Amino acid sequence: MTGIDHNRYERIWVLAKTSFLKRYYGSFLGVVWAFINPAVHLMIYYIVFTVVFRSRVEDFALFLFLGLIMLMFFNESTNKGLTFFSSHRYILENIKIDWLDLFLAALLSTFIAFLFNFGVFLFISIFFETEISPQVLFFPFILLNHILFCLGTMFILSVLFVHFKDVKHLWNLSSMILLWMSGVFYEIDPATSWKTGILAYLTPLPGIIINTRNVWIYGEGIDWTLFAYDYAYAGVIVLVGWFLVKRFSRRGLEKL
Repeated sequence: MTGIDHNRYERIWVLAKTSFLKRYYGSFLGVVWAFINPAVHLMIYYIVFTVVFRSRVEDFALFLFLGLIMLMFFNESTNKGLTFFSSHRYILENIKIDWLDLFLAALLSTFIAFLFNFGVFLFISIFFETEISPQVLFFPFILLNHILFCLGTMFILSVLFVHFKDVKHLWNLSSMILLWMSGVFYEIDPATSWKTGILAYLTPLPGIIINTRNVWIYGEGIDWTLFAYDYAYAGVIVLVGWFLVKRFSRRGLEKL
């Protein structure tokens, strides 16, 4: 690794760490909120779907929590995309820096929060006596798919928002729709039900959540059809998003 590469990675890490800590700066509990936030979401949804709707999904607490933290990672990342140029305007206008580094730092800061949430999931799984199967070795590849989809969506939203302010409101509605269409609260199985199975192919989120649950909760193999489809989908989103950033972001920055 050259000195330039080392400085670049260090810069990305410092920016990400600063962004993460800034979220909790000045609060009494500090980074403890990174644990409280997902735990409260889990408690509320768990009560609603077990007491009110009486879900019959096996190990529903783990099922629900794993879906939630994957979706929360996506939502927090994409929200950073909406404010990317306004929050980094000074740096972009006054410092010579690769724009990709800033995107990666923003995504990494969200990933740090995801690791806190995932740590809570692992802690909870101990009480459910969940067996860890060799299938979890595939999880880094599933997670990489998720990261690519988040990054590509960040690219696209960052450009669209500086040109069209209504994108923020449209994305808030889209996020609510994704919450209910991604299989966070219920099972999506393309092999047994076309009514819900079709949802697995609208975005990569359902397939990513399905495969994550397969390897961590059920010890099953990956659904390779969904895996390949989700990677292709995310790859296209990244390429389209980066093209938009390179082509239109400079013009959009001038509008701020």
